[in-house]
Amino acid sequence: MKIGYLDCFSGASGDMIVGSIISAGCEPEYLQEQLDLLGLPAVRLVAGVTRKKGLAGVTVRFESSETDPPHRHLSAIEKIIDSSRLDDDAKHSVKAIFRRIGQAEARMHDVPMEKIHFHEVGAIDAICDIVCAVVGFRKLGIEKLYSSAILLGSGVTKSAHGMIPLPAPATLEIVRGFPVTRIENGKEMTTPTGAAIIVELASYAAGFDMVVESVGYGAGTMDLDDRPNLLRLIVGITDEQLQSDQVVIIETNIDDATPEQIGHLQQRLLESGALDVFVTSILMKKNRPGHLLSVICHPDKMETLSAVILRESSTAGVRLRNESRRKLSYEIRPVETEFGTIRIKYFSGGNISKFSPEYEDVVAAAMKAGAPFQKVYNSAIMAANQLKER
Repeated sequence: MKIGYLDCFSGASGDMIVGSIISAGCEPEYLQEQLDLLGLPAVRLVAGVTRKKGLAGVTVRFESSETDPPHRHLSAIEKIIDSSRLDDDAKHSVKAIFRRIGQAEARMHDVPMEKIHFHEVGAIDAICDIVCAVVGFRKLGIEKLYSSAILLGSGVTKSAHGMIPLPAPATLEIVRGFPVTRIENGKEMTTPTGAAIIVELASYAAGFDMVVESVGYGAGTMDLDDRPNLLRLIVGITDEQLQSDQVVIIETNIDDATPEQIGHLQQRLLESGALDVFVTSILMKKNRPGHLLSVICHPDKMETLSAVILRESSTAGVRLRNESRRKLSYEIRPVETEFGTIRIKYFSGGNISKFSPEYEDVVAAAMKAGAPFQKVYNSAIMAANQLKER
């Protein structure tokens, strides 16, 4: 599998991302061809080379006959994308990135998303950055994109609304649930557009394991005192055949809960989006028996589930850690048995193939037929085996 890794040691912006894609081997002419499909006023991609602390990186800018871009709403941007001649997959990804920005702006200003004016983000260069990023990663053959923690800066900057703090409020909203780190340098290290592209298209990974094929550097406009202002894209091959993603583990110790309270808390966590909840018996300080509560969740559920634990239990704090996960892909397909239709989960990946009947379906069919659970389960297994053979 070909993977890409964005090394955000100097943050990221839309033009830095596109520059890194060009530097890693994507021809600017191809990106220009894709931009021509938008049907916008004449837009020309201009790529150059500059040096940052002695390292060469590709710069990107867009020239357009639209000299005074309007403050577009999300609906206007989506209309541009929908009416373009981009393929459907590209349209979907581009709109998802813009919608992520729109949701952040709406939360930040406490207004409905359809009333958000995109200001700088609605300008031609932002549209071009996002389109070029989406089609560029695909042109490089990247099947799975990863990113380091996103670097954020500090200080203040000028926006369409006046002076705002850094990291920009929109950027902070966009990176919710994605690992970030911050430096005190008075600079904007990651822009909302750069953050949205990464959060939408990439998964977090602390490092990478691959055979490196190419490395690209996209240059930003600033000159920094302590580091080259570059975004590095590393492209390579991995023999990883299993799917991978990032999860957050939330843990806390509880020593004063009844079984009923623990059961209620577990149910509330599952209803609130936890992937799994489990409780381990432990011996705590002062030789007190207690429970270790462990919750597995996607990063975007971390805050919600932490709040559930703090609200529904006596604990005063939770521990958080990010972990990588390898998993099989699966699809659900129905099979017909003498007891009715039973859904089967078919798992595959890494030369592994197996299946399992849906527990709830087996229970419901067994109760309806007045049959033993195991008899219905075995009937589903036989039907699944026949479907697999076919």
